[in-house]
Amino acid sequence: MTGLIYKEMRQNRNVLWFSGFMAPLCLLCFLGMVLLGSLNTDLTFREAYADMSADGDLPLPMILTYCCIVPFLTTGLLSLNIFAQDETKKWGYFTASHPKGIQGAVYAKYVLIFLMSIITFVSVTFTEELVMLLDHLILGKKAGEMVSYAGAFPFLVFIQIFLRMIDIPFIIRFGKKRGESVKIMVIGGLFIGAIVYALFGPLPGEDGEFFIRVYDWWETFKAGAAQDWIYWLLAGFLWLTIFGYYFSYKLSCKLYMKGVEQYDK
Repeated sequence: MTGLIYKEMRQNRNVLWFSGFMAPLCLLCFLGMVLLGSLNTDLTFREAYADMSADGDLPLPMILTYCCIVPFLTTGLLSLNIFAQDETKKWGYFTASHPKGIQGAVYAKYVLIFLMSIITFVSVTFTEELVMLLDHLILGKKAGEMVSYAGAFPFLVFIQIFLRMIDIPFIIRFGKKRGESVKIMVIGGLFIGAIVYALFGPLPGEDGEFFIRVYDWWETFKAGAAQDWIYWLLAGFLWLTIFGYYFSYKLSCKLYMKGVEQYDK
């Protein structure tokens, strides 16, 4: 299995690099938009930065939404493409021809997707630190005035794993093209539409009251003062994801040959 994991990492090294640099790249794009905004208006760079990051109106900075949510979304969708590389009958029958070949090949895919999520988590956490540094250098914020959302990032990792544990058996059974084309377009379109609306659309409530309520709830949750059932529900979701990912792997192993028989070549 070690050789198959190395093969996956070698074959998808560009994907792994992309997972690591997506968040900083989003931050650079955001700063580029701030610079263009300051050049096309009478605002200074500091004023444009404060305006585009929603520093003046909302407690939830749009810069973190853009630099942290988008990388998780993009990496999650990109991870599904690693299955298309091996969708050939020749490779499928070769994999099944030696002991534990199917288990090893499927296991390597699951490990690679998990690794992509961890790399994205580290990258996003590092990017948030850069955002805080920019807030200090550009806006003059002090440590006590900054809010960290790093506590939500592990939850985003589990959401990624939860979605993949559902997606992967379908991809292995029906193929990447048949099993995921419609799903990616629908889910990806909804997420991207929601992000674009959050960045540029009219906000619900007057003066961002909706986001203020979300922020207040997050502060209550982070302080451990939310309702008990919320924490039990969250813990149940985390354990469900851990065991579900394992059983998803076992199911994918059983469906592997049925999927190979449907490959076009």
